[in-house]
Amino acid sequence: MFNYKQALDKAQAIIDSAGKDLTAEQQEVFDNWMEIANQQKPGRKIKPDSVILDDPNGGAAHVVSTGSHEFGGGASGPVKGNQVKVFENDKDAYNFAKLIGNACGHPASMAYCAEHHIESLHSGGVNTRGGYLVPDQYAETIINLRDDYGVFRRFAFPQKMTSDTTKTPRITGHGEVFYVGEGSAITPSNVTIDQVNLVAKKPAMLFTFSRELQDDSAVTFGNLLADEIAWSLAQAEDLAGFTGDGTSTYGGIYGICPKLITLNGVDDGGGLQLATGDLMSEVVIADFANMIAKAPAYAKKQGRAKFYCSSYFYAATMLRLMVNVGGNTLQSFAMGQPTGPQFMGFEVVFSETMPTADAASQIVCLFGDLSAASTLGDRLGVTIESSDSAEVDGESLFERDLYALRGLERYDINNHDLGTAEASGPIVGLITAPGE
Repeated sequence: MFNYKQALDKAQAIIDSAGKDLTAEQQEVFDNWMEIANQQKPGRKIKPDSVILDDPNGGAAHVVSTGSHEFGGGASGPVKGNQVKVFENDKDAYNFAKLIGNACGHPASMAYCAEHHIESLHSGGVNTRGGYLVPDQYAETIINLRDDYGVFRRFAFPQKMTSDTTKTPRITGHGEVFYVGEGSAITPSNVTIDQVNLVAKKPAMLFTFSRELQDDSAVTFGNLLADEIAWSLAQAEDLAGFTGDGTSTYGGIYGICPKLITLNGVDDGGGLQLATGDLMSEVVIADFANMIAKAPAYAKKQGRAKFYCSSYFYAATMLRLMVNVGGNTLQSFAMGQPTGPQFMGFEVVFSETMPTADAASQIVCLFGDLSAASTLGDRLGVTIESSDSAEVDGESLFERDLYALRGLERYDINNHDLGTAEASGPIVGLITAPGE
């Protein structure tokens, strides 16, 4: 009979011997050793495909299956499903989890990192509080994943910020071209230029987790940690960019939807098209045609013009309208759209920060060229720090045998070109009718 430590050593040997990802056979052996270890662990049994989450209020620990990742759920946004795989191979995920444990003083993780020469990067003064920065090779994975998750970061105009405040020029009035006769002077033309102002904001997330997560499933845990940080930061960017009201909740960022309503009211005009009814089920195809017509020609270029809406709105409204057009079926749409959802010849991009339920006078869909309307300034990539000695909500992590992980970035969004009450800009919106 193997004891708890011996079984863990056997499981770790499988990780050490793996080339990159575990083969099916190696995974089976690894899972078997982990099951034995969990069965032998005094007073703490857990299935190999689960993780233990301690109640932050000091209650009893509970088991969460890794097949239904719920770190990102609740009020902050929709829950992501399915077990995630962030790193290119299992070794990187395992090393990332051990790196976090090493920074927090977890004995087994410290021994592993020392043996395999895995070192954290210290940030001036952070180590005195028990915090460590994650090396670039792992942070880069999280940054790339954030970029994949974030709609605004993918499609807004990217601007590198070299200081906390950056001004980038934009043309607001085009010059005029004159034909010149032989020997004649060229008539001067005025080009109007102003500046887009970007001021770095600092969104951050902080969560705690139990020491046992380092022991029970390091590969899964490493992937979950990286995925949660990337998804949460991307979600915060999209919430601010699309729905931010300019308050501190959104870092002072004024989102596209509130800004369009401020410019145009809740009726037809400028960059807003009034829908036929106040329910998503009442939107008709003519509403979309009129919406597209409102966008200027330069914003309708193929490859740059897109619809932005929630997946619910797409299914409840766009798919409904397409199916109702004679000769179409859901199967034909799926077969004919190998690059992703499309509607009326344009790509549809999902953002769950857009409305997912009926309400009067709300912008349910956007259309146009986001890169021409909005700029996302990037001041600092994702920074990740961990600690086992900080205080969270007035309680010591050390006393509660918990670790804390903090992820932060510095960026800004400026939605600078949305038109006026008389003329639409490169992004236009479809707004539901006022309620009765």
